[in-house]
Parts: sequence; structure tokens; C-alpha cells
Amino acid sequence: MTRRLQVSLAVYAWVTWLYRLVLFLGIAVAVYHYFFKLAGIVLFLIEIIYFVAGPIWKELKMWWKLRDSIMLRRRSLVTAATVCAFLVAAIVPWSTRVAIPAVVEAAEVTHIYSAMPARIDEVHGKLGQKVSTGDRLVSLVAPEVDKEIVLAKLKQALIRLRLERRAADDVDREDTVVLQQEMAAIGHRLSGLDRQRRELNVAAPFAGSIVEMDPAIRSGRWINLKSAMMVLRADNGAVVKGFLDESDLARVAEGHEGRFIPDDSTLPSIRATVRTIGYAGVEFLDRPELASVYGGSIAAALDQQQHLVPAAGQYPVRASLGGDVPPAYLSQTRRGILVVDGRAESFLARFWRQALKVLVRESGV
Repeated sequence: MTRRLQVSLAVYAWVTWLYRLVLFLGIAVAVYHYFFKLAGIVLFLIEIIYFVAGPIWKELKMWWKLRDSIMLRRRSLVTAATVCAFLVAAIVPWSTRVAIPAVVEAAEVTHIYSAMPARIDEVHGKLGQKVSTGDRLVSLVAPEVDKEIVLAKLKQALIRLRLERRAADDVDREDTVVLQQEMAAIGHRLSGLDRQRRELNVAAPFAGSIVEMDPAIRSGRWINLKSAMMVLRADNGAVVKGFLDESDLARVAEGHEGRFIPDDSTLPSIRATVRTIGYAGVEFLDRPELASVYGGSIAAALDQQQHLVPAAGQYPVRASLGGDVPPAYLSQTRRGILVVDGRAESFLARFWRQALKVLVRESGV
């Protein structure tokens, strides 16, 4: 055979093998999905064993029979060395890098809500304003609470009048104990109403800055319990919050060092230390910016209640930042990747664990 024909046959052989592999893998997946689970698994294994693994095994046996003639060629030594290099690369645990999608935000962040449905009387805080603990942010008015207070005071005055005239009234004298109990109950009621009215003067729970504010917040507008009026961020440092994929859970532990690399390339990376790792995976993602539907790197989908449901198990991670934190990290939430130096793992071990995870999930164990 000419050299050209030899090369053509070799290329044809490899293309044929690749075509057969794709074809039979597709058939295996199809029979798995078109039958009930037990039959699907059995048919899938039969397809893989007889039509994929079987021909590969026969080819390897033929290579073994022809090993003397094959090993006489220098090219065979290069191929064998390349295969050994790939095996070593797959078996030896080289990689220690674990990437955790995360955000950097202030150590304390709180959303300011109204304690009850109320009307805004006056807005004291402004976007970007720095406030101290106890500073008034919003003054609210609840007409229903004011009405209840007026009625309670009127009833209190009436009972007090009956108690004062009981010496001249037999009925009031006989009801002295009842009137005293009603007076005490109204006193407790007024205390509770007064506390509710004080809560309408919304104050800052800690010192910080107003970083977000509802643009519709204005005097005269009614506000409900679910509408956040503003977001207050503390000025006492920043913290890293992220989610660790369950496949990397065994590789990261509290105390491991790493670096937070922001998506914004104009900002510097910063050293971080893992402080806590959740004991259980989260049911929903509470950081929309990390979800894939909003441009993040965690695969997630919205359910019927608009909750972000992760496609795989995600464990909450909290890390502290080391050194001087740039002011840009304190001004707003920054998305990025927390790269941790975890336990070394080989590519083969990672592939095997992923395969076992899929097998357990699909088998329903």
C-alpha cells in the first residue's frame, strides 16, 4: 500500500471508531430514557458493554498479540510515553485550586422595613448618607394605632371615673375588683400601643451608610411589611459570602487560605480565610447575583414561587478578608470567585466521584 493509502485508512479507522462511540452512546442514553428506570439501567449497561466496551477490549487484545511488531517502531515508544504521561496526569493529585462563587459585602447589612402597615410622615435619611446608631431614618404614622390609643385612653378615663365614685354607687362598689382588673389590662394595652407608635420612628440599628433606597419613598405614601424602604451597610469591615459545590465539600475546611478575585478587573484581589462552612446544603440561593439566570456561575432555575433553586447541592461559606480592605469593597457588593487552596485531588478521582454521584442519584438510592 502506498503511504497515502495507509494514512487514509488510519484516518478512516479513527473516524469510524469515533462515529460508533457517539452513535452507541446516543442509543444507550435513548434506551435509558424511553424505558422505566430499572429496564433503562439494564439496557444502558448492555449497550455500553457489548457495543462500546466490547470492541475496545477486542482491539486491545489484538494490540497485545501484535505487541512484538508494534514495539519495534519508534513511534510506538512515543505513543506509549504520551499515554503514560496522560495517565500520570490523571492519577497524580496535582490540583489544589477550589473555586467558590462568592460576593464581598459589608460585615453587617440590614434592610429597613416598617413594623406595620403605615403612612410615611417624613424621610430623614438620604442615599449615601452616613448615620450613627439611633439616628432617625423615617417617621411613620399609623392612624389605626392612634385611634386605638385614643379609644383606650377614653375607656381608661371612664373606668377611673367609676372607681372614684364607687363610694356613692353600689354597682360600682360591687364591681371594684373587675374595674381594677380592667384598668390594669388597659394599662398594658396602652403600653403595647405606645411601643408600637415608638417603632414607627424607624432608627438606624448600627452606624453605617445608606447604600440603597426605594426611589418611591416619600411623604404621604403608604408602606407595607414586605417593602424595604432602604438598605443600611455598616462601616466595620467586609466579609466574603459564597456557596461551595457539594463535589468540592471534602476538599475545603475551615481555616483554609485563599484569595477573592473580583469580576471587576480594575479592583485588586484580596487575601481571605475560610471561617465557616454550612452543615447542610441550601434549598434556595439567597444571592441572586451568583445564580446563572442573573449572570452568575451557579447553575440555578426559578421555581413557581420565583425562588432560585440550585441544580446541585450548594453549601454556604463565609470567609474573612485579610489585610487592608480597599474602600471599593465597602461601597457596594462585589461579585467574584473565592479561590481556596484546598486538598489536592486527581482528575481521575474527581471523575470517579462525579460518576458515582450520578449513579446514586439516578438509581434512587
